[in-house]
Amino acid sequence: MFHIIMGITIIALIALDQLTKHLAQVHLAPVREVVLIEGILSLFFHTNKGMAFGLLQGGRIFFIISTIIVLILIAYNYFTLPKTRIYNFIRIMLAVLVAGALGNFIDRVRQGYVVDFIFIRAINFPIFNVADILIVVSSLSIGVVAFIMMAREAKSKKTEKVKDE
Repeated sequence: MFHIIMGITIIALIALDQLTKHLAQVHLAPVREVVLIEGILSLFFHTNKGMAFGLLQGGRIFFIISTIIVLILIAYNYFTLPKTRIYNFIRIMLAVLVAGALGNFIDRVRQGYVVDFIFIRAINFPIFNVADILIVVSSLSIGVVAFIMMAREAKSKKTEKVKDE
């Protein structure tokens, strides 16, 4: 049942990403920018043929191949994690990561570029989209949880070593 819920979650998050990008193309592209909070936050239509920060512009084939490889690695990790409840949060974050990767993958395959539209003007942050948020939040969450789990394991091994002496 858990895997079915994760599948539905992935589909729902991809749908949200694609809907927001469609709305940006239909309503935002003609006007280019809608200021939400002056000097702080805007909806700003932008197409990106590269990756974050405009790197690797025009690398469509590279992105398609690397996304497929990453998705295979994520699926492998998802299904080989121990079947205990403690790993469910990581599985959820892997599902969120898949949704973000597929959201941008769909754009690259279908259009040759990714639609970005959220612009934090206050810090001149690169323009991004919902899929980017999913990728960043899930990646950071997995990293933090993995770090905590490794720290606990190291502490546990250290405690065992002291007991053995």
